[in-house]
Amino acid sequence: MSYAEFEAETRQNAMRAGVVGAILGAVVSVVGIRIVWIQNAQRLQFDRLASSSVVQQQRRLVQAPAEAIPDPYAQQKESNALSAQPEKESDSQSAPSNEVVLGYSTYDPAPTEVNAGGIKVIHWTRDYGVESLDMDDGRSIHPSPEPSSWVYFMIAMCPVVGFFIPWGGVRIFSGEGILFSQRHAEGQDPTAHQVRRHREY
Repeated sequence: MSYAEFEAETRQNAMRAGVVGAILGAVVSVVGIRIVWIQNAQRLQFDRLASSSVVQQQRRLVQAPAEAIPDPYAQQKESNALSAQPEKESDSQSAPSNEVVLGYSTYDPAPTEVNAGGIKVIHWTRDYGVESLDMDDGRSIHPSPEPSSWVYFMIAMCPVVGFFIPWGGVRIFSGEGILFSQRHAEGQDPTAHQVRRHREY
């Protein structure tokens, strides 16, 4: 095989490898676009549900003081307290009235079971923000940040990078083969080296 034929074949192989890499890069871009689209859809759904009237109403109930929440067992507790022997309570043993709400610390609100508006359970953060939502269909929705512009840029560049990486790799490794074939041809033809040196001068 002559040098010109070897170089032409190298170009064709590099182009084939680049096309295959570009196709794989396009597949990665499609998958990335789908993932970003799903995340954006979940983020918009979470924001819409977190700001809905159902969640706002439940937040007001959770933030209400313990005295403002009706206790369905108030009469039973009162009768038990009257029948039990009174005990002296010290100041160190008594807890603040606003420390516990429905068995949970105010710094760790209890999940709220809603069963309304498609929401089954609301999980709260310590500042009474919505941490996650359990839906009626079994899904759990969490807040997610909006993708940056770099994410879209990298997705768009996947086919380009997928083309140039294999294309450049084939060209580099084939260049070593071209040099080897030149040296091999010069070793077989004693005058080839002299001709090449003459061309250099």
